[in-house]
Amino acid sequence: MASSLKFTVIIPTRERADVLGPALKTVVAQDYDDLRILVSDNFSNDPTRDVVASFNDPRITYINTGCRVSMSHNWEFALSHVDEGWVAFIGDDDGLLPNAITRAAEIARESDVQAIGSRNAAYTWPDPRNKTYGTISISLKRGVESFDPKARLIEVLHGNGSYSELPMLYTGGFVDFSLIARARSIDGMFNHCINPDIYSAVVIAKLGGRCMYSNEPLAIGGTSKHSGGTSYFAARDPNPKDISPAQKFLSEANFPIHPDLASSPDETLPPSIELMLYEAVLQAEYFLPSLKTETSLSEQLTIMLGKAKRRHRRELTEWGRRLARRYDLDFRAVERQARRIMWRGKLRKNLLSLLGKSQTLDITGTADAPIRDVYEASRLIHGELMRRVGRR
Repeated sequence: MASSLKFTVIIPTRERADVLGPALKTVVAQDYDDLRILVSDNFSNDPTRDVVASFNDPRITYINTGCRVSMSHNWEFALSHVDEGWVAFIGDDDGLLPNAITRAAEIARESDVQAIGSRNAAYTWPDPRNKTYGTISISLKRGVESFDPKARLIEVLHGNGSYSELPMLYTGGFVDFSLIARARSIDGMFNHCINPDIYSAVVIAKLGGRCMYSNEPLAIGGTSKHSGGTSYFAARDPNPKDISPAQKFLSEANFPIHPDLASSPDETLPPSIELMLYEAVLQAEYFLPSLKTETSLSEQLTIMLGKAKRRHRRELTEWGRRLARRYDLDFRAVERQARRIMWRGKLRKNLLSLLGKSQTLDITGTADAPIRDVYEASRLIHGELMRRVGRR
């Protein structure tokens, strides 16, 4: 097919050759002419390079950092090898759905926007230790909507909605390189945050105009034994046998937490997506227009506690109380407001659970019919969507 828009799909990776192959296969399978695939290897000591070479595909470019760097700096290293077109990152255990690039190009051409987001399908890789064989969750919603990303980000900062509904430079998101270039023109770097995916959503909200969001999934968010985010938000194991992906991530020299939230240079954030988003907003304050005035630390502590998972509530409460003392905030008032948010959230979750059953398809692999990897998942999801909702 003839295509007028160039796309670069970046896969940052480090010592995850077992999942990288199928993830890369979902990108290689894209039927799109002007596609470049960039694998950015963070100095792996496993067969990562051999896995990439085994595809023998001229669209693939392999680069290596040459030394161990943080995930954020690997992202930045990869972006330094791109200078035009549309850009998308996917995790090395994630994947693209068939025809995802073609569909993103269609949306970009028809709408004349600089950023596209999409509702991802979800895939959990098999885990022999727990006798699981892969699971899939697919949204059956349809349609593409136009929205103001800054307005949506402000709504999320006020506790309404999820950061996953924002367009970002990560699995399911596609961004015109001109936005990246504008961000880098200030000091030569795009990212200034320990969480580059979340930070990219803030940058798009500040620099981009109208965006498009596809309710039909274009990508698959994978969860595997390597997933740092899943590990970070999991219940803490008091006697871990091995270092977790989250511990590896936190042990690396990375961007320091914003001083408004950290009392020491090496402090890390407790497990809260809402807090991570607020930290990204603070890190991006040198961009104009400012978003900091749209919310307050007191509001963010309230939302953090109100939306906290039960297993994290004690840790978040202790951390929030220390920060409140530092700024002389009324933490009791914060806790009272947080309880209201918590109960409203429970009611909303129950309502959405009832309404969402007809809009979500769940598939569970079995010992006889496992969903072995993200490539198999992508083919299965595509087939189901074609059959049920007539997705192209």
